[in-house]
Amino acid sequence: MKKSTIVLLNLLIILSLGCGGGKKKGFLPFLGLGDEADGSSKGDTTLESIYVTPPKDAIAVETFSKFKATGIYADGTHKDITDSVTWSSETTSISEVDTAGKAKGITPGQTKIIATQDGMSGNGDLTVKDVTLEYIEITRFEPIAAGTSATFKAIGVFSDGTTQDLTDFVDWSSSDGGVAPINNVDDGTKGKASGSSTGQTTVTATLAGVSGTSTLDVVSKTLVSISIDPDTSIAKNSLKSYKATGTFSDGSTQDLTNDVTWSSSDTGIATIENSAALKGKATGMSSGSATVSATFSGITGSSVLSVTSATLTSISIGPDVSIAKGTNKQFVAMGTFSDGSTLDISDMVTWTSSLTDIAGVSNVSGSEGYAQSLTTGTSKITAALGSVTGSANLTITSATLSSISVSPGSATIVAGTTQQFTATGIYSDGTSQDITDVVSWSSANEVIAMASNISGNNGLTYGDSAGTVGITATLDGVSGSANLTVNPAVTLSSISVTPATKSIAKGLTQQYTATAIYSDGTNQDVTNSATWSSGTTSTATISNASGTQGLATSANTGSTVISATWNGKTGNANLTVTAATVVSIAVTPANQSIAKGLTKQYTATGTYTDGTTQDITTSVTWKSDSNSDGVDDNLIASISNVGGSNGLATSTNQGTTVISATLNGVSGSTNLNVTAATVASLAISPTNPSVAKGLTKQFTATA
Repeated sequence: MKKSTIVLLNLLIILSLGCGGGKKKGFLPFLGLGDEADGSSKGDTTLESIYVTPPKDAIAVETFSKFKATGIYADGTHKDITDSVTWSSETTSISEVDTAGKAKGITPGQTKIIATQDGMSGNGDLTVKDVTLEYIEITRFEPIAAGTSATFKAIGVFSDGTTQDLTDFVDWSSSDGGVAPINNVDDGTKGKASGSSTGQTTVTATLAGVSGTSTLDVVSKTLVSISIDPDTSIAKNSLKSYKATGTFSDGSTQDLTNDVTWSSSDTGIATIENSAALKGKATGMSSGSATVSATFSGITGSSVLSVTSATLTSISIGPDVSIAKGTNKQFVAMGTFSDGSTLDISDMVTWTSSLTDIAGVSNVSGSEGYAQSLTTGTSKITAALGSVTGSANLTITSATLSSISVSPGSATIVAGTTQQFTATGIYSDGTSQDITDVVSWSSANEVIAMASNISGNNGLTYGDSAGTVGITATLDGVSGSANLTVNPAVTLSSISVTPATKSIAKGLTQQYTATAIYSDGTNQDVTNSATWSSGTTSTATISNASGTQGLATSANTGSTVISATWNGKTGNANLTVTAATVVSIAVTPANQSIAKGLTKQYTATGTYTDGTTQDITTSVTWKSDSNSDGVDDNLIASISNVGGSNGLATSTNQGTTVISATLNGVSGSTNLNVTAATVASLAISPTNPSVAKGLTKQFTATA
């Protein structure tokens, strides 16, 4: 029996590799948010500069590159102005560009693609190379349900070993439009096939006389449930991207993000997009809670989105970093808000590079924060939202690629399964860098196995028939290889999910592993290719997202069955979610000083696994330890554990003691310094005396 493969079931954001050997990301239009930290705008919309993406690209003759123009404004905001600028090519004999920024390679050479508006211009360098397109790779898909869709991507592999994303430039066709017609219009959804009826069709991508094909099966299966991201909170004017996963009657799952209809129960609190480019992206409008829902075929999945009034206080984009010339760096902007929460705000900020001749950074939707190296030197990369900024230095070195290490060096799988390979570049200065997404992957025998260059699946190799084959990663003329042995397919006996039984506190996560057990006694880790589901999603959800497959996230107390389905077999495990437990204790006020004989009231606040806090002053065990021996000695001060006075410290002698609060093995502490006693009051005696005029009276003052 042939085992199913890992496939992409969602709209891929592609890194496209130009023929010059460098990859870029596919771009979608997006309007930047306002200038202020809360999302409002200062209102100064004067265009200050134009940035063209990609800043540098290389293509073959008769192929294309799609350029985007981003306007940077005086108020710090940015906007996609691709459709409003005037596009031109510096040398039209080398490349011509249309009004939408689509450049075509005419003859080998170098030129600049220029975007002009309001007297300002920006440009990107374009190299047209004299190479030929050898073959086209197309996305592989698992069978999809009738009524759903699959978006194909096409990657061209050229005679010099480089690759390029050709999705928007090929002609798409379907051998049976009754089963699944495919969109061939460049409207942002080119390559999207819609499953109309059950059956099989062959999808073909053609460019310059070269074609690539892939089969798509449309099957009849009933949608049972839809799960979306669990309850969460964001600050006003922040964004949240939702994903919808459908579970079907055969146990399979499918990404339905682009098929469902998204809605919000209160658009005054939160809105959510249904447009093709931004589907599933929610925006917090005002404080409150709204239910976000995804509906398809009469089935709805929902969760609560809470919008807070928190304001942005800081932005971090990571430490300074060095990369070799010709490679790229993805920056991520993490915002910290006034309530202590954090959020990835990469698609909200405006990205800039201090020296655009050294490195460029993208503001284009789908590639925000993606920095491309251009020449050696150091440029400051900045993410800004209103007056809040975060920066990091990006240094481009002159180091050259010396070798490529492919890992694992050897692997064995059975036909019908996959193996993920990674590539690490070793450079002349001794540094190393993950270049899995930058290299071109190839197989010495594609009948045995095929290595993918599709973004998100780079290095993922499909075992198709028995044999041994070399898998090679190539960049800038340097290659590294690994061996893959594909054994004949055997019968899948069962799926084992571990841990079989687990109990975690509310707010925590649990990583599960799925293992395929075969008829010949062998086994295989299929965690990343199995379809994961939770029997009770209100108790815990489990991820099918790339990189986090099998990661369960607790939501509420209770029990649920965690299932992994692969190639028609299902394995189960039991997960119990208990009440949230305390993870830290804060004792306040901190580091106090009082005079001998006085008292100080302390409070203990517990932080729990689900992120909540609670006053636990009356629940903890209080202790005063003056000599760090862990014993409640009361030498400097005593502290009460008696109801009604819990946490009340009474000083007895001069010195310093540690006041601690402990609950379920978790402790928090602070120092209490006791100083010499001070006069609190004076008693004068005698009181109210009476003496004759001219006489004296001795008074006594007692402290």
